[in-house]
Amino acid sequence: MMASNDGFNATKGTKTEANDGSSINIDGGSIAVNCTKGDGLDSNGNITINSGTVIVHGPQSQPEVGFDVNGTFKINGGFFVATGPNSGNMIEVPATSSIQFSVRIIFQSGLLS
Repeated sequence: MMASNDGFNATKGTKTEANDGSSINIDGGSIAVNCTKGDGLDSNGNITINSGTVIVHGPQSQPEVGFDVNGTFKINGGFFVATGPNSGNMIEVPATSSIQFSVRIIFQSGLLS
């Protein structure tokens, strides 16, 4: 999917940086998101990945990121990779209650020019 703004966006319609109770739940399949602006996955609530493959190529410039979660981000299975700028250290990590282990890698500069 090519998106000029947020690729997937869950919200209850209120513009907030707090958890509004909305959610994105991924239970299998394959998702590839390429965003030119906006967040690849953006939930004003929670994101849960239980299975499947999710690849997010986030925007190249701040203030957006590969994925943005105001609530809890859990990975219980599957494969998840996201890229994008580290806007003000906004890169989030999965909750400690996630079943699957994860790794966060941050590069100090872009790998491609």
